[in-house]
Amino acid sequence: MPEIIEKGEYLVGKADAGNTVVVNYGEQEFITVADVNGDWSMLNPLTTTGAISVVAIDQDGNRSEALHTAQIILPQAVTILESGAVISGTAAPNTTVVI
Repeated sequence: MPEIIEKGEYLVGKADAGNTVVVNYGEQEFITVADVNGDWSMLNPLTTTGAISVVAIDQDGNRSEALHTAQIILPQAVTILESGAVISGTAAPNTTVVI
């Protein structure tokens, strides 16, 4: 089973040497191969809220169990600028504000 060691700008992980590592994000698939030390990395496709699954495939085509990880980005707090007859303020883009 593959491991994810780091989830920053790059996904960095471990798998058996020579295994193909497949990362699925939505309808997209990203592929890399673990080097002789079992190290692998790729640009992290998970830049917003969502989930990915990661599998390793050996040279015989055997697939590991899927490793799942998710990223949840909490919206910024709403800031009320004026209150009274009309309330106005700011919030993160595409955020629904319920009063």
